[in-house]
Amino acid sequence: ITGGANAVHNTSNVANFYFFEYLLFLVGLYALFRHWEKNSGWIFAWLILAALPAVITIEATHNTRLSAEIFPWILLIAFGIEQILSLLKKKWRILAVLALTGLYVYSLFYLVVSTFVINDKKQLDNFDWYMEPIVKKVLPIQQNFDQVILPFYQNTPYIYFLFYGKYDPQLAQETLSYYPLDDEGFRYAQRLG
Repeated sequence: ITGGANAVHNTSNVANFYFFEYLLFLVGLYALFRHWEKNSGWIFAWLILAALPAVITIEATHNTRLSAEIFPWILLIAFGIEQILSLLKKKWRILAVLALTGLYVYSLFYLVVSTFVINDKKQLDNFDWYMEPIVKKVLPIQQNFDQVILPFYQNTPYIYFLFYGKYDPQLAQETLSYYPLDDEGFRYAQRLG
């Protein structure tokens, strides 16, 4: 309903699906069981199995890990729409399609505004927007210093030096050293060059 827990992988104020699609999903799920066919089990299995990468990790509501869930959800939402429209007479079906189109247009507008206006301001602290100017200031003068120390090693700041400095991949492989594994099994870069 509110999106994922990891702010870097989530637009603030925006759910993973549009608010009205949850009802359509339930209608589609009900219709799937009501009109069960030989291949219906594949959709249901996909729905369950696609949730496993998110469920078995530390951060269960991580949008990236839930991305495999998108396809069965969309299938069931479409099936829900089809089921509702099939029950309506032609005149009401046209009105329902217009109403649904209006809801999608409004929701898309809300998503765009949330992504490009609201999110940029609300989530400013969750993005490394400052790294490009830092790297571009450090690269020309780095030879004047023995070392350049950057905070937040968990944000992997060395990647920005690789990218903006057009670092040779072979040299990066040879000069990159790591901290020991942390409690969650991640290994962060300690030193580049």
